Amino acid sequence: MNLVSISASPAWNFINSHAPNAVAELTAAIKEGLCVQSLVKTFHDMPDTPPEIREAFVEMVIAIDGQVHPPFKQIKDETFRDCLELARDFSNVPYTILDRAADEQKSANEDIAGVRIGIENDNHRARVLYGLLKAGFRRIGLAPGFIYTDLAGGTDDRPNDFAWVYCHGKAGSCKQRFALLKAMVIDAGVLHFEVGRDYVFAKTYAGAKDAVSIDF
Repeated sequence: MNLVSISASPAWNFINSHAPNAVAELTAAIKEGLCVQSLVKTFHDMPDTPPEIREAFVEMVIAIDGQVHPPFKQIKDETFRDCLELARDFSNVPYTILDRAADEQKSANEDIAGVRIGIENDNHRARVLYGLLKAGFRRIGLAPGFIYTDLAGGTDDRPNDFAWVYCHGKAGSCKQRFALLKAMVIDAGVLHFEVGRDYVFAKTYAGAKDAVSIDF
């Protein structure tokens, strides 16, 4: 999130002049990469918040949502776009689409709408995986720099509940990999998911020593 552009908004300046402590907390949260929408809404819902400041908080939430969750205008497939936006809401992190999404994918195969989502780090990967799985995506491809997903499942050559790692080339059941992926990310709440050239690690938090090597 761009602190400079958010802090330049009229709502931010108004709140800073009337509730500087709130702005200080928001600034710290943005710098740490935390979810600030919930913090803004907490300030908004405080019973002693004056109506004019409450209105400014509403405007700030709209401005922040516009940065964190811009619409996927490059995706023309409406169903696929809605599913991705739902996944991003669950992830609560930005999604960077590396392909021209459904248009380019469909040019190669008319029944596929798929994208590669750029990955910034291990935590970002875990958050994106969580959102995709919570939103009901059932085909996941992993690589060190991206996650691929599509809505092409349900056929013999493109089955659902399928997960794979591009760089490994290992034999094995992709359905078992999908079940394991879902168990780790959704059930176990893994926060850091590392994909290397020949390994996959999952950790409960950044400094955890209990990293689990996943046999993909």
